[in-house]
Amino acid sequence: MKKERQGLLPKTSLPRWKTLLLILCAVVSAAHLVFALLFGAVVVQTLTDDNLSLIAGSEENRNRYRKQSKNALPDKLWISNNNPNINQSLGRDKNWRQIVQNSAFRLGALEPDSAYSYYAHPVIQTGGTYPVIDGSTVMIPLAIECVRQHWGIRNDTNERNVVQFSTTHDAYVKLFQRETGNCFWFVPLERENEVVYDTDSMSGPHFSEFDQAAYYVNPGRAVDLFLGTAPSPAELALAAQNGVTPVIRPVCWDALVLITHKNNPVESLTQDQVIGIFSGRIRNWKEVGGPDQAIQAYQREPDSGSQTGMEELVMRGVPMADPQTVLVIEGMAGLVERVAEYQNGRASLGYSYRYYVDRLYKNDSIKVLRIDGTAPDDEAIRSGRYPYGVRYVGVIRQGEENQPGGLFLDWLLSAEGQACIRQAGYLPLQ
Repeated sequence: MKKERQGLLPKTSLPRWKTLLLILCAVVSAAHLVFALLFGAVVVQTLTDDNLSLIAGSEENRNRYRKQSKNALPDKLWISNNNPNINQSLGRDKNWRQIVQNSAFRLGALEPDSAYSYYAHPVIQTGGTYPVIDGSTVMIPLAIECVRQHWGIRNDTNERNVVQFSTTHDAYVKLFQRETGNCFWFVPLERENEVVYDTDSMSGPHFSEFDQAAYYVNPGRAVDLFLGTAPSPAELALAAQNGVTPVIRPVCWDALVLITHKNNPVESLTQDQVIGIFSGRIRNWKEVGGPDQAIQAYQREPDSGSQTGMEELVMRGVPMADPQTVLVIEGMAGLVERVAEYQNGRASLGYSYRYYVDRLYKNDSIKVLRIDGTAPDDEAIRSGRYPYGVRYVGVIRQGEENQPGGLFLDWLLSAEGQACIRQAGYLPLQ
């Protein structure tokens, strides 16, 4: 029998070079782990000693940090949204104007906090009066407009997140269960060349030799205000289960719209035809004046904003077809894309909100259908001639009317707030 070679390497069926490579990788990984543990300990100790030496790489930067700690915010931020349901720029319009002159809503002072930044850089604390806002995707531009107006930003570009919404149902869960809101962050625009970002946006920023950190806003604070579509029955039940009575106030108009492929010859549907299609009673376009082709209908997942609107505004108690008949798509962008790209082209049908398909997620392969011959223009929505008009709402917890969320909701309903809503592209209440 052939004797095994004796040596430092363990017995293995792998070639010797592969074994050496695996051992080398293990050694490197262990070294990284030891470095991370030691560096983390240094950061915590440094903060405990109230030493700002890690916050910036020079005395000049430390002095700038101390100044900003007192003055709150720098002049410029990066503003954008890494959201798969948005494909349009969220930068301000060329005709944008400053409307708010003396904001009552302020952020807290900057303080270092190791819990929210690996490099122990400043965090904007929760003591300010600016609320933690969450809500529906369709209201993200309004939240960004509010940031511009109240934070006094003079310039922005569409590069990184400053407003992060959880989508309708998840945002209601956070509001009614008093869960922590999304902790967003920003970087002074003039420091952009000093920053190297991870490809995974969730891991946060990583900084090069300047060691200049992002500022984290409202960490650890519960959601104060929801903006978006009205709560579904299931979401109202969730509020009751958590002992919360929602205060619901309309803030602006929009409309639920039916979308189909641009090559579909059908231009209008009646309300009864829409109900028939999504209940499964009507299954071919020839039944509504179109070609002899099966209707490929799409709907959203339960408790999404557009699904709740569809059930309440359109179906009005008539059950929607089983998902085996009407395909369920998660995310508004997914539905728009499926309607636009369905292999049979003009056979597809779906629904969304007017603001969403006009301003947040555009696709040249879809068109909006008229309902009972009426297009969803501003006048028809406000007057009720277009039957699927909807009002977006602000929602707070009862008893918090005089806290940041309630006071901010009051402001949104003021003349100044409604002017900001109009500037963000929405249809004000009046």
